[in-house]
Amino acid sequence: MWYAAVVRGPATSTSLSPAGVIRQTTVVAGSGGRTVIGVVAGASVTVSIHGCTPRAYSESSYPRTAAGGQAGGMILVTGATGTIGSELVRQLEARGAPVRGMTRKPQGPLVQGDFDDPDSLRKAIDGVDTVFLLTAPGPWVPAHDRALIEAAVDGGVRKIVKLSAIGSTDEEMPGNWHAAGERALRESGLAWTILRPAGFASNSLRWLPAIQAGQPIPNQTGLGRHAFVDPRDVAAVAAEVLLSDHSDQTYTLTGPELLSVPDQVAVLSDVVGSPLSVVDVPLEVYAEQLRAAGLDEAVVTVALRGAELIRSGGEETVTDDVERVLGRPARTFAEWARAHFA
Repeated sequence: MWYAAVVRGPATSTSLSPAGVIRQTTVVAGSGGRTVIGVVAGASVTVSIHGCTPRAYSESSYPRTAAGGQAGGMILVTGATGTIGSELVRQLEARGAPVRGMTRKPQGPLVQGDFDDPDSLRKAIDGVDTVFLLTAPGPWVPAHDRALIEAAVDGGVRKIVKLSAIGSTDEEMPGNWHAAGERALRESGLAWTILRPAGFASNSLRWLPAIQAGQPIPNQTGLGRHAFVDPRDVAAVAAEVLLSDHSDQTYTLTGPELLSVPDQVAVLSDVVGSPLSVVDVPLEVYAEQLRAAGLDEAVVTVALRGAELIRSGGEETVTDDVERVLGRPARTFAEWARAHFA
């Protein structure tokens, strides 16, 4: 199951709440030139919202991918306990693909791999044909990307699919954590595919406590619009490109529509059957909230830059790349909301 929590540092230290209570909601997972808000794995939680009970955010709530994928060489999925990684592992298993999940700390059947420990990466990669590269967001991303790519080259890996972020093109832009890793991957000599997702529809889970308390939903991006993508679609695209030939391709993964925070809240109001309101949060107030949550100043800077970019209308990219890869349209925000709040 999934619930909101504060992530500090490289997404390892969390402030957790007991089942039934979400105490913290600032979860920053910076990527590319912006920061997105996500969720972290934890215990089951159910929150009553004005008489409705939203569905817990769990892998089992996702529809199964049709089986029949061709089982080839072993696939290593890094970040296997996160929003995308856990869903990707599930989808690959459903398609009959041999998959190995990697996480920094040993957990059950997952293999241990630390980007700062070359020996652990070599062990994790042993016998692997293809790697899904997902590095925890932060200024350490370039070094972690390079470490995994170097280990993959040395270990005989054939192909890497890297999860980047929308807009990751300018390596010189401060806070653009993925551009250097994209370049290193292209220059590695391996087969490669790069995925640049937009902000996740599941980011709206951070609003649960405000909704539960009957408070306005905080809005840091004004009337700026963004094409939020369903994490299930990101994982489905990743599974497809891992199992078929999409070499030397870069896909920008977005939802099918541009929505502002007020637009999203209107959708949620409809789904939960109760009117919800929005309150504007100035960027300077947002910055202080992030600092008070104990976040790195580098992460705060990227979060503010991302919020300002959307607020100013600079992040209105919509593509059909999800449909090009999957042969079906990307899911809407309303579809995501109905699956998790209805």
